[in-house]
Amino acid sequence: MRFTTTIRMRPKPQFMNDFLDGHKKICDAAIQRGCTVQYFSYVVGDEIVFVSIKATIEDATENIPAGLTWLDEHRHMLELYSDEQGHTNSETGYIRQESQK
Repeated sequence: MRFTTTIRMRPKPQFMNDFLDGHKKICDAAIQRGCTVQYFSYVVGDEIVFVSIKATIEDATENIPAGLTWLDEHRHMLELYSDEQGHTNSETGYIRQESQK
Protein backbone atom coordinates (compact mmCIF):
# COMPACT_ATOMS: atom_id res chain seq x y z
CA MET A 1 0.00 0.00 0.00
CA ARG A 2 1.43 3.38 -1.01
CA PHE A 3 1.24 6.53 1.12
CA THR A 4 1.26 10.24 0.47
CA THR A 5 2.31 13.22 2.51
CA THR A 6 1.10 16.72 1.70
CA ILE A 7 2.74 19.75 3.29
CA ARG A 8 1.69 23.36 2.75
CA MET A 9 4.24 26.08 3.52
CA ARG A 10 4.23 29.84 3.02
CA PRO A 11 7.73 31.21 2.41
CA LYS A 12 8.41 34.87 3.04
CA PRO A 13 8.32 36.53 -0.40
CA GLN A 14 12.05 37.29 -0.47
CA PHE A 15 12.86 33.60 0.19
CA MET A 16 10.45 31.87 -2.23
CA ASN A 17 13.07 30.87 -4.83
CA ASP A 18 15.78 30.01 -2.31
CA PHE A 19 13.35 27.89 -0.33
CA LEU A 20 12.17 26.04 -3.44
CA ASP A 21 15.78 25.40 -4.53
CA GLY A 22 16.74 24.04 -1.10
CA HIS A 23 13.57 21.98 -0.85
CA LYS A 24 14.28 20.37 -4.23
CA LYS A 25 17.69 19.24 -2.96
CA ILE A 26 16.30 17.47 0.11
CA CYS A 27 13.49 15.91 -1.96
CA ASP A 28 15.95 14.64 -4.56
CA ALA A 29 18.06 13.17 -1.74
CA ALA A 30 14.96 11.31 -0.45
CA ILE A 31 14.46 9.88 -3.95
CA GLN A 32 18.11 8.75 -4.02
CA ARG A 33 17.76 7.10 -0.58
CA GLY A 34 14.69 5.26 -1.84
CA CYS A 35 12.32 6.52 0.85
CA THR A 36 10.38 8.64 -1.66
CA VAL A 37 8.99 7.23 -4.90
CA GLN A 38 7.89 10.53 -6.44
CA TYR A 39 7.23 14.10 -5.37
CA PHE A 40 5.59 17.27 -6.64
CA SER A 41 6.00 20.84 -5.48
CA TYR A 42 3.71 23.51 -6.79
CA VAL A 43 3.00 27.12 -5.95
CA VAL A 44 -0.51 28.38 -5.26
CA GLY A 45 -0.50 32.10 -4.57
CA ASP A 46 2.02 32.60 -1.77
CA GLU A 47 2.07 28.93 -0.70
CA ILE A 48 4.15 25.95 -1.70
CA VAL A 49 2.24 22.69 -1.73
CA PHE A 50 4.49 19.65 -1.52
CA VAL A 51 3.20 16.15 -2.22
CA SER A 52 5.37 13.07 -1.82
CA ILE A 53 4.55 9.47 -2.63
CA LYS A 54 5.99 6.71 -0.44
CA ALA A 55 5.95 2.99 -1.20
CA THR A 56 5.30 1.94 2.42
CA ILE A 57 4.31 3.42 5.78
CA GLU A 58 7.87 2.71 6.95
CA ASP A 59 9.18 4.94 4.15
CA ALA A 60 6.72 7.64 5.18
CA THR A 61 7.86 7.60 8.80
CA GLU A 62 11.56 7.05 8.06
CA ASN A 63 11.88 10.38 6.26
CA ILE A 64 10.24 12.46 9.02
CA PRO A 65 13.40 13.19 11.08
CA ALA A 66 15.38 14.44 8.06
CA GLY A 67 12.44 16.55 6.91
CA LEU A 68 11.91 18.11 10.34
CA THR A 69 15.62 18.86 10.72
CA TRP A 70 15.65 20.56 7.31
CA LEU A 71 12.53 22.58 8.16
CA ASP A 72 14.04 23.67 11.49
CA GLU A 73 17.11 24.95 9.62
CA HIS A 74 14.94 26.87 7.14
CA ARG A 75 12.11 28.00 9.43
CA HIS A 76 13.37 31.59 9.27
CA MET A 77 12.30 31.58 5.58
CA LEU A 78 8.66 30.69 6.40
CA GLU A 79 5.66 32.71 7.47
CA LEU A 80 3.85 31.49 10.57
CA TYR A 81 0.29 30.28 9.83
CA SER A 82 -0.65 30.74 13.49
CA ASP A 83 0.74 29.90 16.91
CA GLU A 84 -1.44 26.79 16.95
CA GLN A 85 -0.59 25.59 13.42
CA GLY A 86 3.05 26.64 13.25
CA HIS A 87 4.89 27.06 9.95
CA THR A 88 3.40 24.13 8.02
CA ASN A 89 0.14 22.30 7.46
CA SER A 90 0.66 18.61 6.78
CA GLU A 91 -1.26 15.40 6.26
CA THR A 92 -0.26 11.80 5.61
CA GLY A 93 -2.54 9.05 4.39
CA TYR A 94 -2.67 5.93 2.31
CA ILE A 95 -3.46 6.06 -1.39
CA ARG A 96 -6.76 4.35 -1.86
CA GLN A 97 -7.09 4.86 -5.62
CA GLU A 98 -4.68 5.89 -8.32
CA SER A 99 -4.67 5.87 -12.07
CA GLN A 100 -2.85 3.19 -14.02
CA LYS A 101 -0.51 4.02 -16.87
